[in-house]
Amino acid sequence: QKSSTVRIIGGTSVPFAPPSLFLERVFLPTIRVMGADVSIRVERHGFYPKGGGILHADIQPVKKLTAAEWRERKAAVSTHASILSCGLPSHVAEREKAALQKAGIRDVSVESPTAIGVGNVVFLQSEYPHAAMGFDALGKIGKSAEAVAQEALDKMQSFEKSGDALEPHLLDQLLLYMALADGKSRIRLTHLSEHAISNLRVLHEMLGTEHAFDGRVLSVKGR
Repeated sequence: QKSSTVRIIGGTSVPFAPPSLFLERVFLPTIRVMGADVSIRVERHGFYPKGGGILHADIQPVKKLTAAEWRERKAAVSTHASILSCGLPSHVAEREKAALQKAGIRDVSVESPTAIGVGNVVFLQSEYPHAAMGFDALGKIGKSAEAVAQEALDKMQSFEKSGDALEPHLLDQLLLYMALADGKSRIRLTHLSEHAISNLRVLHEMLGTEHAFDGRVLSVKGR
């Protein structure tokens, strides 16, 4: 019934988790389509292993979530690249930017935000008519700047070839909201990841959520 403000301390760009850029620019805009009203602000970035990042989330109450459909897949309208580089020589971000531009991405921003420790992330944001998609790669010791940029590019290109309406990590995060929504959500997909299958099984056990997948469309029936 009331709004909530949450302050979270930890890593904002770490392995095996979506970076804060993904949450802000891809995940939150997508759940807003379903009626959620959430915004985040990063006060300080945090990278593995030191962490120490600070993120603020403002969450407004909603009466209900509404089912949504992502059944069309048209060409991307634009792609923007963001490079965060903290505590590293400037040539690291410069080489990543050069690699991205060589691959055809002209809109590239470089930031050196406040952070505890050393860290680097390349984030690609592709805007499609139906939703935004995000693809990231983290720098680490022994991994060249060019390899970081290429990893993000490979993820984007893999999604392009799939023909799916949503990329796998975004789908994983949306399943809970689909299960809680009013109505049936439908997504154009050619493949369900093992992670998505596990999520759907957990939702079925905990909420009784029913779903169907025919190799072309995933349907998730909400509450």
